[in-house]
Amino acid sequence: MHWLFSILLIIVGALAAYSGIVRNWPNFRQGLDKIVPYQGWFGIVALVWGAINLLQILLHFGVFTLGPTVWLVLAIVANVVAVLLGLLLGYGLIAQYLLTNSPDARRKGEEMRARIAPRQMALGWVAIVLGILGLLLPILM
Repeated sequence: MHWLFSILLIIVGALAAYSGIVRNWPNFRQGLDKIVPYQGWFGIVALVWGAINLLQILLHFGVFTLGPTVWLVLAIVANVVAVLLGLLLGYGLIAQYLLTNSPDARRKGEEMRARIAPRQMALGWVAIVLGILGLLLPILM
């Protein structure tokens, strides 16, 4: 994983797990409150970056299987989590700019969001852990 993507995962994970982080570590509230207004944009970036990475992995799957499978599994999971959190955090902007003209698409988007939303906190914590692993594993190996 690229270190910028790892940092993005930590940020979107922290935004998704906001209530749990603030409950456990109240001193993080001030820093997180500064980026909460931009969570939609962070979500859009995570969604696009994760989707592009997943496409690259799928298109070049044979090349990736030559390396350690741990990296491949971590990359796939990290990008799936980025796409899911991107959909959750960026849904407001997506609905505002892309789904306004189509009631059917808006309804389907709401249904998809409703299925993912109960897992937001867990996905946030997974994103934080994967982001930290993405930063530490290259150093440790």
